[in-house]
Amino acid sequence: MTEPREITRRSPLTGQSATMELTATPAQWAELEAPRHTRRNIQLIVPTWTPEQREFYMTGYTAADWEAVFPPEDQDNPPEGWEECGCCSCYHPPEFTGDCRDDSNRWPFTPERIDPGANLETER
Repeated sequence: MTEPREITRRSPLTGQSATMELTATPAQWAELEAPRHTRRNIQLIVPTWTPEQREFYMTGYTAADWEAVFPPEDQDNPPEGWEECGCCSCYHPPEFTGDCRDDSNRWPFTPERIDPGANLETER
């Protein structure tokens, strides 16, 4: 049988208190309340909780805090200053030289846009 609890935490980002209702079994609550060094990871204790619920329980950070610190990327426009590449039709950071398949240096990551026969070593 599960047991809902109102959990209140203070956001380390804003200093504001927030409350979330979380549900777990009595055994799960007991393990969650044990010292961290003696218990399993939270995702193993309460696998039904979302990442946002687990983060809130452990740290007090809310989903709004995460969006403030890590805003969602603009999916419609490349990052500011990035330039369109002639060989792969993607965008790369300014002064990029290297392999267009390097995902960390390409927007958007769309492997199907790359011509399999293209020379992917870019020099500018």
